[in-house]
Amino acid sequence: MRQDLLERGAVEPAMPEVHDGPQRRGGDAGAKGVHMKEDTGVLFPPAGQPVRFDGETYDPARDEARLETQLGRVYECMRDGRWRSLETIRSFAGGSEAAVSARLRDLRKARFGGHVVMRRRLRGGHWIYRLAGRTAEGSG
Repeated sequence: MRQDLLERGAVEPAMPEVHDGPQRRGGDAGAKGVHMKEDTGVLFPPAGQPVRFDGETYDPARDEARLETQLGRVYECMRDGRWRSLETIRSFAGGSEAAVSARLRDLRKARFGGHVVMRRRLRGGHWIYRLAGRTAEGSG
């Protein structure tokens, strides 16, 4: 019955638990050439694959190290699978919310692990996100 009401928009979905990000650590977490721990069963980026960004305005000499570091920090923040807002992820990873959103989109790409990035809309037009495993294309 509740599912029917949800589908018709008669009731709000249960709000998932939203978590603050992990405490940002100093040192080399997410730094260029540093891969995340294997204990999660997920490597980032996948073993043997270089990080390859692209885009019309992408300049490897100016952007690669910054984007790779930020992508590593976004992954580090999200790898526990908990729901988080862009603001929370940004406070851990640095940069802007737009940049964090772009890194979440990168994580969906096969070359960055093919992760499943779920999203849920909250009241007021706010969204929360969580990392929930990998797609078949990203698991190999």
